[in-house]
Order: sequence, then structure tokens, then C-alpha cells
Amino acid sequence: MNETRKTVISVILVMIPTLIFGFMNRPTVMMISLIAGFTASVLLNMDKFESFKAGQLEAKLQRAEEVIDEANATIAQLTSVTTPLLKSNLSFLLYEGTIDGMPVDEKEKTFNELLKIKDSLKLPDIDEYFVDAAKGITSDYFNYIFHEVAEIHDGFRIDYEHYTTIDHAPETPKVSELEAFFEEYPDFFTGNVKDNFKKFREIKLEFIEK
Repeated sequence: MNETRKTVISVILVMIPTLIFGFMNRPTVMMISLIAGFTASVLLNMDKFESFKAGQLEAKLQRAEEVIDEANATIAQLTSVTTPLLKSNLSFLLYEGTIDGMPVDEKEKTFNELLKIKDSLKLPDIDEYFVDAAKGITSDYFNYIFHEVAEIHDGFRIDYEHYTTIDHAPETPKVSELEAFFEEYPDFFTGNVKDNFKKFREIKLEFIEK
């Protein structure tokens, strides 16, 4: 087994259960799953050690090679398990309020971590879930932009308020529309508005308007 494949498996063993139980607000179970995942990850990478001891257990390099060879057979199983887990977590990021108190920058970090797993395993039939999750994140960023600009510009409020309602969220205006507005009113394009628009634009162009 090559180093990349072992690294991917280690990430899955440690990260996926921890993420799920963290989102479910079950810290005790999350910690148990983290310890279990870490232990499994160490066992999987025992070829990096001369020996591994835990209590009465001593594993030599020969046994480590056997464990690694056996892990090859589980790649397909890990992929089949990881796909629905990724879909579930991406759905959390789409629907605002599902993860109470999770700010949008944390949602984006989680999104990027899930994307790394998807790219590493080359998971099929999951791109649409990333698009939906991206819509949820861009909707949050747009809401920040809207509430700040709409307070001082009635035209902006009238034109874009419907994007902040349940009927239209998580849809958002096109990047080109907002760019045209800020080109016409550059005084509004400062501070938090500028920062949030930059993040909004990056995600929108990469995943939604590509």
C-alpha cells in the first residue's frame, strides 16, 4: 500500500466519526471515536516503527506488512461507507440552523476538509452535494453583505431582499450583478462587506457558476 492511500485511510478513521458525533453534539462519544480512530491509524502505519508495544502486545514489521496488505481489501468498503457520511455532513452545511451556532467561516473550513476527502478517494456521484453545500455557505456570506449594505441603501434592499427569505434561500445573486453594484457604489465596498464578498465570490465561481 502506498503512502497516499495509508494517509487517506488514516484521515477517514480519525476524522469522519469525530465530525459526525461533533455535529450531533455528543462530545463523549466523539472523544471515544477519536481515540479509537487514532489507535487504528497507528496500527495501519506501523511500518514506520521498528516495533509497537501496548501492554503485552508487540507487533513487528512482518506483522505490520500483513496488516497493511489486509487493509487493501477494505478500500472499497471504506469508500462505500464514506460516501453517505459525506452526503450527510454536506447536508448539514446546506440547511441554515442545522448546526446551531456554527459560524459561516467554520462551515467553510468543514466544507474544505470534506472536499479533501472526496478528492483523495475520488468519490463518484457526490459533486451535486458539494454544490448544494456551497450554496448554503454562499447564502450565509450574502446575508452578511445584504444586512450591512441594505441598512444604508434602499435600492439594494429592494432588489435583493427576496434572496434572504425562505422561499429563495439558498439561492443568491450572480457574482457579476454584485460586482456591477459595487463598481457603481464603491463607497459600500469596504471592511466586512469587501471581505465577505471575496469569500462569496470564490465559492460561487468555483462550485456554482463554473
